[in-house]
Amino acid sequence: MHDHKILVTCGLGYIGAHVCVNVCVKLLESNFNVVVIDNFSNSSRDTPDKINTITGRTITLYKGDFCDVAFLRKVFQNETHFSCVVHLAALVLMHESLSDPVKYYECKLTTSCMACPIAAIQFLACLM
Repeated sequence: MHDHKILVTCGLGYIGAHVCVNVCVKLLESNFNVVVIDNFSNSSRDTPDKINTITGRTITLYKGDFCDVAFLRKVFQNETHFSCVVHLAALVLMHESLSDPVKYYECKLTTSCMACPIAAIQFLACLM
């Protein structure tokens, strides 16, 4: 039997941090471990400590870009058997999205294309 784990991509930005605190606190109380991947592009450096203080548990944090395949390989050498993936990785600047919509489209498409196979592989690993 594997420990229950949830992966949150971009888990330290405004929305991700709220997900980690408000949703993941219930999972932490149910003995889920929360693993966060974030590149800190829209995050405060003290957010992980705040989440740990509020939840009373320690999240596992990997600092890096979710689109970096080599980085993800390293993460998934250490972390396996996720029960759930909460995919929040995205670019967030409204004015920039209007001036460069292709950049935003490509980012969301790329991160989603990365997240779906990872979720499928992790789900299959949970069944084994």
